[in-house]
Amino acid sequence: MNEYGSVLRSLSDRLDLPQPARSRVLIEVAADLADLEAVYVQRGASPEQARAQAVERLDLSDETIRELVRVHGSPLRRGLDRLGETGRRRGERLALVALLVFLVAGTRALLPTWGLLADAGRGLWVVSLVAIPGILLAISKAYVLWGRDEYDPRKLRAGLDAVLALGGLCAAAGLTLWWFGLRAAAVASAQSPELGPKYLIDWLTGGSATVVVSFQLAILLGMLWLILAGRTARVERGEAEMLLIEELGQPKGGE
Repeated sequence: MNEYGSVLRSLSDRLDLPQPARSRVLIEVAADLADLEAVYVQRGASPEQARAQAVERLDLSDETIRELVRVHGSPLRRGLDRLGETGRRRGERLALVALLVFLVAGTRALLPTWGLLADAGRGLWVVSLVAIPGILLAISKAYVLWGRDEYDPRKLRAGLDAVLALGGLCAAAGLTLWWFGLRAAAVASAQSPELGPKYLIDWLTGGSATVVVSFQLAILLGMLWLILAGRTARVERGEAEMLLIEELGQPKGGE
């Protein structure tokens, strides 16, 4: 049961923030209060005195709260927060469906001819080296969100945006390799004009394969990020709701 329920409820009433930003702020403030309480207890204060000193010591002004939201939110996250919880959920579902359609359609195009993967050549290894860390990170985050009973709510989003960033980097890597392949084909054609058509065809097959694979991996990472972000927001809201519960034997309103 949370000892700071009344303080956090008062703070929640003052927060003019949409979900999940509201939940993140409450979780952060509750953790800061607990840390301050532990410090005062180590200095010799009783638990009751330590809690009172922690509440008195912590600056909970409106300006401080706004700064806390700004510091602990990435630009992407703040943009999503502005949509509000309902808008954000609808947007996530639409984006997830769109990504799933692209992923399934692209996979069906790849399955009939595994030679396309062979055509990607070294480019496949490059984009895989970018995508694999993102997939492993997504798996580790999924384990924390679904497989563990204990976790630090403040660290739930740690590394989450990196999954999306690696997806974007994967797509960028595919396009970069495509460009370098075009440049190499142009140089080779200038040196041996009679082999120009062959170099062009090799670039079209290899470069296109690399771009297709890189975009498929990017879409996969984008889907994983959407699923993990939605789950994280729900967990944060549940944690925040638990923090607002009164102490045992102290119902809301003093009844």
